[in-house]
Amino acid sequence: MGDQIATRTDATGTTVHLQAAETAEQSTTWAYATLPAGPVWKVEIASTTDPLASSPTWVDVSEWVDMLETTAGRDDELDDASPGRARIVFDDPTRELGPGLLAEPSRRIRVTTTAPVAASVFHGLIDDISTLVGRGREIAVEIAAVDMLCLLAADTVSTFEDGIGDGDTTGQRITRVLDTVGIPAALRSVDTGRSYLLAHTATTESALVYANKVTRTEDGRLTAAGDGTITFQERYAITPAVSLVITDAGTGDVVPPVVLTRYGIDRVITVAEVEWAAGRIQTIDNDATPYRARRARQFTTFIDTELRAVTYSEWILMLRSTPLRRISSAQFVCTNSAMTVALLGVERGTRVQLVRTPDVGDPITVTATVERITWRAEGMVTTCTLGFTPVPDFTPWTWADKWDDASTVWAY
Repeated sequence: MGDQIATRTDATGTTVHLQAAETAEQSTTWAYATLPAGPVWKVEIASTTDPLASSPTWVDVSEWVDMLETTAGRDDELDDASPGRARIVFDDPTRELGPGLLAEPSRRIRVTTTAPVAASVFHGLIDDISTLVGRGREIAVEIAAVDMLCLLAADTVSTFEDGIGDGDTTGQRITRVLDTVGIPAALRSVDTGRSYLLAHTATTESALVYANKVTRTEDGRLTAAGDGTITFQERYAITPAVSLVITDAGTGDVVPPVVLTRYGIDRVITVAEVEWAAGRIQTIDNDATPYRARRARQFTTFIDTELRAVTYSEWILMLRSTPLRRISSAQFVCTNSAMTVALLGVERGTRVQLVRTPDVGDPITVTATVERITWRAEGMVTTCTLGFTPVPDFTPWTWADKWDDASTVWAY
């Protein structure tokens, strides 16, 4: 049986062939000569440094790691941003990681790779520590962590002055949020944005809830990157050209990756309710509603005119008023260095192309955007699971600038 092939084209035009996951029915037992070639992981804790220090002092605890899993992103492209999570289990027979020692809640922790390429996968704060003592007195320590978006979730914007920021771009307003929370410059990357906001009105809501409203207004993307940087991207910057191709076409008898495909009405929206700066509008897809009934969803924004709110609601209905076949995820087992390098280069917002060859008929090609990334390493096996959202197959429009780059798609 052949190997699953996926390819990635780098900046020089070189095509990299990737080894994707075996099907669920196949054995996951590996012969000694063909052990999976996953990343070399490095886990570090800033055990004595303030959580928001610009230059933490890191302690390498990689030698004790038994298992790690990180996940970040959204299940649905219309969901708000939420903190990513990590779970790491350590073998700690010398009791160096327990409470009061190297690991403490709210201390910074990061997960990186050193080979076959250096990459930042997770950066956040320790949330919870569990110690497990076996009958043989062996010690296992499990650390749960959340990425840097947790800092926004834990604070509010109540220190904003009422009436400030009239005419702010979305990026300027996100910057005000980060200033309020105290995020240092080294941990932020903020685009200017292409939408403008009215003055702030008094609120005591979560800084993350507020930042999500700003992001929704821009139809941009808010994330915490693998290096801890809180990142705000404007709508034009989100999706570059296709940078990863996952395919079994034209490569002989190969096994497809483990792919989850969904097709149903669970994500259909026939009524879009948009809250804007001076009210709320409701747009109904009269063609779709008789067949799928009223499936409403609310969107809270800081859009400043009713026309833009209507435009936004119409955009939502074009995306979601009919059932859409969605390739939800694909899982890979890292079996060679080229594949591992390519997967470590994927970020949320990366455009991918999936090509599947059915038993009968022509290859099926789907273009999608990566919304969720999960890494899991245990023993000798590392898996990477990518969650996707489909890219629209129609020409989008925009309310705040000319379409200026044919390689990008607005809102994705």
